[in-house]
Amino acid sequence: MSISTISAVATGAGSRTLPWGLTGFAAALAATCAGELSGRVAWDAAAALLFVFGLAAGWRHWLNSASGRVALVITLGAVGFGATLASDPAAIAAAAAHMSGVVVLMLCVALLRPIFADRQLDAALAATLARLPPAVRPVAVVFASGAAALGLSFGAVGVVGATLARRVVPEQVAACSAMRGLVLSMLLAPSTASVAAVMATYPSVSWSAALTIGIPLSLIGALLGGIMVRPLAMEPTVHHGANVAVALGILLAELAMTLVAHFVLGLSMTLAISVASTVVALGCSLYWGRRDVAGALERVDGQMMERWTAIMPETALFLSCGLLVGVMQIPELANAAKSVAAIALPGGLWGVAAILFAVPLITVAGIHPMVPFAVLAPIVSAASLGITETGIYAMWIVTFMLSMLLSPISVLTMVTVTSFGIPAHQIGLRGNGSYAAVLAAAATLVIGLLCAA
Repeated sequence: MSISTISAVATGAGSRTLPWGLTGFAAALAATCAGELSGRVAWDAAAALLFVFGLAAGWRHWLNSASGRVALVITLGAVGFGATLASDPAAIAAAAAHMSGVVVLMLCVALLRPIFADRQLDAALAATLARLPPAVRPVAVVFASGAAALGLSFGAVGVVGATLARRVVPEQVAACSAMRGLVLSMLLAPSTASVAAVMATYPSVSWSAALTIGIPLSLIGALLGGIMVRPLAMEPTVHHGANVAVALGILLAELAMTLVAHFVLGLSMTLAISVASTVVALGCSLYWGRRDVAGALERVDGQMMERWTAIMPETALFLSCGLLVGVMQIPELANAAKSVAAIALPGGLWGVAAILFAVPLITVAGIHPMVPFAVLAPIVSAASLGITETGIYAMWIVTFMLSMLLSPISVLTMVTVTSFGIPAHQIGLRGNGSYAAVLAAAATLVIGLLCAA
């Protein structure tokens, strides 16, 4: 988003006459909505270009990260292969352009985080947990984190971390429970950008169809999250009921507006959450700051710029993986890759199990889960695994879930480390390894039973 440069110039001049961060963000959101409603890729391309310009202007913020360097390598490789093999470069660019909706989602949900923090939802959660028996608290954290993630995305882990860090023993159990709740929310709605990427790859799978497999898997995951942990000890906490009611009302309003945007306006769930989060967050900010609207807009603008800077590496990676998906659809590469996959990947449920176990283990080595997904998704078909399109959609969602729990460089791990202040090695393979293995086995069986072709 080139707005980062403009914003810096405006700030350096001593005055900010316009909320440049919000202006660029609004343009990207509007272009994404126009692209979905009109079906024209040009609008998605316009949104993607805004992000590309921003990445170019702030290259120092993302190129120093592991994800950013991986994104650069993928981009150079995709462009090289595309230039050599592609007869239709526009098709490759279109695949990357569709990823702009993923970036918009990451930015939109960020607007809600300070709203919920100001309303003391964290104190309410702590007080509620303190009343429960210690053995029940971990599964309560799973449910609370999952429910909050439907509106706050990764911000839910931040809320739980602010609530429970230094208030519970052991903290590792609380952190892992919060992580598990967030990833389980991915089975119910596009609470993270990874879900948006999978939805973009399998557009024929409706939300209702996804829920037929998502609800059973999420309940199994929550049950495992309550069984495979130690009890949580914590002190009683006092909270203000009025602020809790306001916070819960905001969350319900966001969820209601999401459903309206989806069913009435016809937007996808990904974009519906983006629009609803933006409207609710801006509405609350302007209402509470109505005595100083300019100041309120400036605060939101600052929060947007902070979030944009934080997600630059992920933005670069998502856009580059979009290019890779486009390249993998080139007939020569697609046919060769399908032949290799047919030989290497077992058929039926063994193939599902292979992906659910192997891909997360690959991410433990520091490889972002978007990379194996971008390589495998175009070449692994539902027919070869003996499952429906809904089944392969659920398979990839669970794969992302497990990868996010185990990978030391996933956004979830980084957010959890920051929120709870504990080392990453306590919550990756060490903290979530057994849970991930059991959930992978359970998911294989459930997908086989409910999504058999």
